[in-house]
Amino acid sequence: MDTLSLEEGKDGSVLLRIRVQPGASRRAIRLIPGGGVRLAVTEKPKDGEANAALIAYLARLLGAPKRDIAVVGGLKSRDKTVSIVGLRPDEVERRLRAGADG
Repeated sequence: MDTLSLEEGKDGSVLLRIRVQPGASRRAIRLIPGGGVRLAVTEKPKDGEANAALIAYLARLLGAPKRDIAVVGGLKSRDKTVSIVGLRPDEVERRLRAGADG
């Protein structure tokens, strides 16, 4: 089992790199061999809707408030860096694995 590519931010946050698929038929998260994360959201990348959906979906998966999750890199790209405050890297990984498809 590969370990996810998580980093600790300077402010104590956890930085997670994600590839997002906007406009998908359903929401899903998939862990990719090598430590990658792919997340599908049904919202289109228009007016920040896909980014808001990404934050809401991660908040639900992680059991964290939306205010503790932010897109800090790649706002207009499919490849994003997300900051998560209030959880340790091992806890983020455990919760993502529990919610991941296949």
